[in-house]
Amino acid sequence: MRGHNTAIISTIYPSYFKLHVRWLPLLTPVTYLSKLLGIRAVAAFLKFELFRVGLSNLERFRLLPDNKRMNMGLSPDKP
Repeated sequence: MRGHNTAIISTIYPSYFKLHVRWLPLLTPVTYLSKLLGIRAVAAFLKFELFRVGLSNLERFRLLPDNKRMNMGLSPDKP
């Protein structure tokens, strides 16, 4: 079971954990202007979503480079 957990962790990329911030231009329309009096800039934080795309074992082998597939006893993928 340990190898299975490692495979799941390896499919989660570090960029998912980076806080994505965008500075909005000063001319961005604001709905409630009275709540933003005196603020010179507004930052928007993108919603954090974590997702994982599952691949079957056959698809994982197809995505391997030919040299690794040969080492595993598989034939190279032919277009």
